[in-house]
Amino acid sequence: MQSVSLQHFYYSLDKFNLYSTELQKLVFQKNKQLQFYELDLVFYDVTTFYFDSEVVVEEALRQKGFSKDGKIGKTQVVLRLLLDKNALPLGYGLYAGNQYEGHTLVKEIDKLNQLYNLNKITLVADSGRLNAANCRAVKGAGYDFLLGGRLKNLPQTVRTTLLDTTK
Repeated sequence: MQSVSLQHFYYSLDKFNLYSTELQKLVFQKNKQLQFYELDLVFYDVTTFYFDSEVVVEEALRQKGFSKDGKIGKTQVVLRLLLDKNALPLGYGLYAGNQYEGHTLVKEIDKLNQLYNLNKITLVADSGRLNAANCRAVKGAGYDFLLGGRLKNLPQTVRTTLLDTTK
């Protein structure tokens, strides 16, 4: 058996990317064949990856933007990931490095519907996606949702109620 180096896999990623949607659908179909598989909970997260090189130039995806790692002035891309409740992947996507993560959720809800023809799910995301437009979009798609928020941003009366351990 001939060995394949890691570099060969890296070189093939561009080819895999040409079939990204089809591959994601295939993985989903395989997951659905698992006994007792039910897609009722979807976790959504976004992160950034920066390029640590002086010669990286900006282009369609590689842009300067807000870095979650605090890498100011670095060229980066934004990665979104969808997982089910079993931590099985549902999909991923890349955005330009200057894309605000809060504006990715609505596009991804539309893609979920198109790719998987979903019924009733609950979407879970963190505070980076917490804005009025995203809440309306999730509700409009007919999904339940849990969006994490920061306690410090809530009114004092709400914080007091939530943190009251005597009840």
